Amino acid sequence: MSFTKYIKKYALNKFFQSEDQENFVVHLCPAVTSDNVGDFIIADAVSKELAKLFPQAYIGTYPCKTPLHSPAVYRCNQACFRFVGGTNILQGKKPQRTWAVPFSDLWKYRKAILMGAGWGKYQKMISLSSRLFYRSLLDSSFLHSVRDSYTCDQLKKCGIENVICTGCPTTWNLTESFCSSIPTGKKSSAVVTLTDYAKNPERDQALLNACAAHYENLFFFPQSSADIPYFHAVLPAELAGKFNIIAPNLTEYDRFLTEIQPDFIGTRLHGGIRALQHRCRVLIIGIDNRAKEMGKDISLPFLPQENMKELPGLLQNGWDIALKIPQKNIDIWKDQFRKNPAPESI
Repeated sequence: MSFTKYIKKYALNKFFQSEDQENFVVHLCPAVTSDNVGDFIIADAVSKELAKLFPQAYIGTYPCKTPLHSPAVYRCNQACFRFVGGTNILQGKKPQRTWAVPFSDLWKYRKAILMGAGWGKYQKMISLSSRLFYRSLLDSSFLHSVRDSYTCDQLKKCGIENVICTGCPTTWNLTESFCSSIPTGKKSSAVVTLTDYAKNPERDQALLNACAAHYENLFFFPQSSADIPYFHAVLPAELAGKFNIIAPNLTEYDRFLTEIQPDFIGTRLHGGIRALQHRCRVLIIGIDNRAKEMGKDISLPFLPQENMKELPGLLQNGWDIALKIPQKNIDIWKDQFRKNPAPESI
């Protein structure tokens, strides 16, 4: 075996690569191998932003939730930039569960840059393995874009100071002028979402009942296939047959939002953000740190699950939608790639 083939077979080009491919950018994408439409919503936003940022580049898409074989690592290492596109990829314990790089292979990977990534949940402790994992994989030459201030603080606890809070890329175009075009009046139709991995029958039945009491036409969007059996399990008997189920894919969801222009009320964060992108009135029921932190940082319209008693009043009287997108931070993060054609560190 020649030395060149040996390097490729074992992905050793981190150490033996003379130069990057300037027109090759890698998107480490959460949607690859995912069964959650939310990941596809994130991937869509990231892909569009990368295309605008690198209009002459080929954007290669590789998974970040499943391990890469050595030839794929070799190819990713050839890129001038590797972007981890959004999602809850950062964790205080066992980080390889969400960013699937085996510890035994860390030394092979050239470093990556976060793009709107988030911390999975509230965690008081960050393990030594997580600190080492992220310091091994994250580029020290560029600012990392993160979803919220909590994620920023957690990374700094890991010793990673080159972080800036930009919000999720799915929200970058939800500017003040855009939000001003979202109708404020209640629609006759509502789309509801539930979350199979965060089951709470009392909360979710209250959500379904409130929507049934305030809307003529009811729809359910299963953002994951597992949402469907959970929906049927918690649906009150008196509401049987009242909800129309939308097919669990982004194409059908987009078509529905465009044609019906419903209000959105539900627990699925990115299902709600997608509705905002379609200029629909949205109220996200906050069931984890994501909606809460984005609510604090960018005024994402959300109702904490602890305050479900307020939902009927909000559905009756309305709520404000006026996001505060950190445009200055987004521009700072983007500008570093316009000024620097290629990273220095590996």
